[in-house]
Amino acid sequence: MLGAAGLVSIVLGGLGAMLPWKSRRMSTASIQRRVYWTGTAASTLLLFISQWPDWRSGMIIAFAVAFVMVGSAWRFTSHLKIGEKIYAATRYHRRPDRPPALARNGD
Repeated sequence: MLGAAGLVSIVLGGLGAMLPWKSRRMSTASIQRRVYWTGTAASTLLLFISQWPDWRSGMIIAFAVAFVMVGSAWRFTSHLKIGEKIYAATRYHRRPDRPPALARNGD
């Protein structure tokens, strides 16, 4: 049951990261990044716990999921941001984030 929940959280995190979120304080890319990494963290934890008490299998599955999700973020998105630097395979994805979508004029 927890394994299925882990797989669902991968799908929901990935799909949620594609939505055009809007905010006054955060850029769309920032919100998408948070949704993606929350889904990744939840799925990694759920898939690890789903293998309990065989924690070694859980660690292998958790590392595999984390590796694939980090690799996907680097290759296909701008979701791999550490500090102010975006790590991505293409120059297009390394561009700075746009300002918040709902910012008021004069802010």
